[in-house]
Amino acid sequence: MTWKVELSRAEVVAKLESSILRWDVKCERNINYRSFQPILRLLTVDIQVCQLWASWALANLTTVYRKFL
Repeated sequence: MTWKVELSRAEVVAKLESSILRWDVKCERNINYRSFQPILRLLTVDIQVCQLWASWALANLTTVYRKFL
């Protein structure tokens, strides 16, 4: 099965950014992180939407899951 994306890179980035900005930073997620390393690596990527995603993830983890830190 082949998946064809008929969106430009700019359209995908815009949709991703729009989605991230709608996420509730205070909501609980069923995500199990063993390390912050994958998130921290996204902060170094030269693509702003990747940095936005990583920033959101860190904000969420340090807000909602503070007791586990």
